[in-house]
Amino acid sequence: MTEVPNPTASTTYRPSYELDIGFTVRGTKTVRHRAGGYWWTTDTPEGIATVAFRAGGDLVRADSWGPGTDWALTRLPALLGAGDAAVSSFDPDPHPALRSLART
Repeated sequence: MTEVPNPTASTTYRPSYELDIGFTVRGTKTVRHRAGGYWWTTDTPEGIATVAFRAGGDLVRADSWGPGTDWALTRLPALLGAGDAAVSSFDPDPHPALRSLART
């Protein structure tokens, strides 16, 4: 088994909304679920970065490696939906298909 080196930097993020990481990052091509956490790789203006993150209670803990670490960690809240419009403002009416999907 390969040992993971110490991260370049670490941070925590406390979302002000209910977070379901799996649902939020579903479809993000550069995020994978492995070993109980999520791994995000990205090419940043400062170079590549790998971020490992997992939720624990009301916090998300993130460790990052690579020269793009600072850039990636500052964008983690956006990756996790911080800038998304509130679900409460979503109105599926008058579309029956959207009403059905919104309930599920």
